Amino acid sequence: MMKSILAVAGPRWRKDLAEASPFIRFCEPEDAVLTLAQEPAPWNLVILDREECGLWFEALLELTVNDTVGRTPALVLDDHPAPASVARFSGESGPLALKNACHRTIIAGRGRTADPGLIPPAEIAQGRISNRYQPIMRINDGHITGAEVLARVLAADGRAAGPEALLNAMHDPQSALSLTRMVMERAVSDHRLGHLGGMQLMFGFNLPLDVLLHPSLIRVVEEIRLAAELEPSSISFELTESQPVEDISRVRTTVTILREAGYRLALDDITPATRNLAALIDLPVRAAKLDRSVVCDAAGSAEIRRFIRIVANSLDREGKALIAEGIEDDATLRLMSELGVTYAQGFLVARPLPAAALRPWRQNWSGIAPTGIARIGVKPALHPVTDIRTALSGVR
Repeated sequence: MMKSILAVAGPRWRKDLAEASPFIRFCEPEDAVLTLAQEPAPWNLVILDREECGLWFEALLELTVNDTVGRTPALVLDDHPAPASVARFSGESGPLALKNACHRTIIAGRGRTADPGLIPPAEIAQGRISNRYQPIMRINDGHITGAEVLARVLAADGRAAGPEALLNAMHDPQSALSLTRMVMERAVSDHRLGHLGGMQLMFGFNLPLDVLLHPSLIRVVEEIRLAAELEPSSISFELTESQPVEDISRVRTTVTILREAGYRLALDDITPATRNLAALIDLPVRAAKLDRSVVCDAAGSAEIRRFIRIVANSLDREGKALIAEGIEDDATLRLMSELGVTYAQGFLVARPLPAAALRPWRQNWSGIAPTGIARIGVKPALHPVTDIRTALSGVR
């Protein structure tokens, strides 16, 4: 039996679709974008009438079959060629024919999974970059302040690779710089198409620390920014330690240059095992981001909660923010708020969105939906720590 079908369809198709299944929910294109942005899992199938979707068609495809996070089968209703990964129904409409087409698409979709490691690193640089933008929320008032840019790659044959595979392909500074350029240029393209401008958001790009030391980095970044006529304050670099960095003084020099040029910087994926954590926190960055594993383990580990409190306290004393990623439920969000975390990122707020979906999602974000987020948060009292190096020495 078919259940949980979302359909964007015009009058030509609605009667037959309604007869084909009693489990179809019809909605307008923009509402479908917002629904899929927040809750991809319940839908067994998404039906898209290309004519009815209009300008939202590409965004809806990106949120369904072209997604590496929450892939959902899609059936396109029109007489035009569809992408190879998309099922198409273009024959004479009729309830039975539509019902059979829906069944076939759902069954075929069960065999399609998004494998982050599907594309070998050597092929990634030859693929087509497509960015996702995952919103970041300030916990005390529910305000959306930025979005992390999560790149994905589509190979020529339709295979998909997510952000983790892209980071794994950054195996040396030169290849990492090339891929960083590709991701930034894709974001600039999205901006020129009108998807990202005028929202006063800061966009964060992942940047391995060894790439930070590449002699051409600042030149490349400035070339891209100036060509797009963007303010440096709208760009943040989230520094990841994909390769151990021993010379913190060199990192500090480059971070300082970028900071003085107006760019924002943050430490990414910090854990109790992060090397030189105290020295990294002391860099002139605006924020640090807890690794997803730390956030997920916090509820069951007093040691992890103590680590979060220590880091939150140290950052707060320096006027810096602490971001938690991977937040998927209210309980985790409340715990992070109690521990001193100031910003949240995760599926509870929104999944990673295609560029075309970010603006309508932001315009409809209330700061309360879906689960009372805005009620969280008076800033907690933080425990005083005189020396973060001393405090962290007891955390393993």
